[in-house]
Amino acid sequence: MARGDLETNPTWQVAGGGIDAKYSTVSIAGDLASHARAGPTADDQPPFCWSRAFESTPHAGHPRCFEYAWGKFAPLDLEAMLEKKHRHRGVPWRDPHR
Repeated sequence: MARGDLETNPTWQVAGGGIDAKYSTVSIAGDLASHARAGPTADDQPPFCWSRAFESTPHAGHPRCFEYAWGKFAPLDLEAMLEKKHRHRGVPWRDPHR
C-alpha cells in the first residue's frame, strides 16, 4: 500500500508512504517543464491529513492536510528577470559574460 494511513488495521497504520508525483508531456518538454504536486497520492482516496493517530510523528512545517492541485513548473528565465529588474532601476542590463 502506498499510504500507511489508509491501513484498515490500526496496529499497522503509519504516517508514511509515497509522496512524490510528476509528469511531463511532449508539448511542454521543450520548455523543460513538468506538472507536479506535493504530498501523498490522493487520486482515488481522501487526501492525507495529520490526525491524533500520528501526533507523535514529527511533521513541523507540513500543512494539516495535503490537498494540492497539479501545477506546472519550469525553470526561471533568469536573464529576463535580471533585465526587467535593472530596467526598472533605469539601468540597462548587460550580461557581463558576453
